[in-house]
Amino acid sequence: IDTSILANLEFFSSRFRNVNLWISSTLPAASGSSCVEDDSWRLLARLQGANVRDVQSFSLPHPATGRYLKIEVLSHYGSHYYCPITFVKVLGSTLLEDLKLQLQSDEIEVQTWKAQMTS
Repeated sequence: IDTSILANLEFFSSRFRNVNLWISSTLPAASGSSCVEDDSWRLLARLQGANVRDVQSFSLPHPATGRYLKIEVLSHYGSHYYCPITFVKVLGSTLLEDLKLQLQSDEIEVQTWKAQMTS
């Protein structure tokens, strides 16, 4: 995961302000447990949304690999009771794609070293 896209497109609702994204590679504990109490969750990013009713894109400072994403809304703009997130999109690459890129990079480096050794 390297980019997260969130939006609240609902009228008559508050907009998210401070949001924590948590990531886990294993099946999380039963719902209702706190992120802090459960060791399987790792904090992926702390995001601050703008006070707009539109799609917002967040580039994550430290991309990570995981299977489950938990969105924790800490605060919101406005005074409405509800603060929904109506659109979530997560962008990135798979672990297999990352490994292929790393192998290609390593092969190029090996070829460079071989060329330097033979000349």
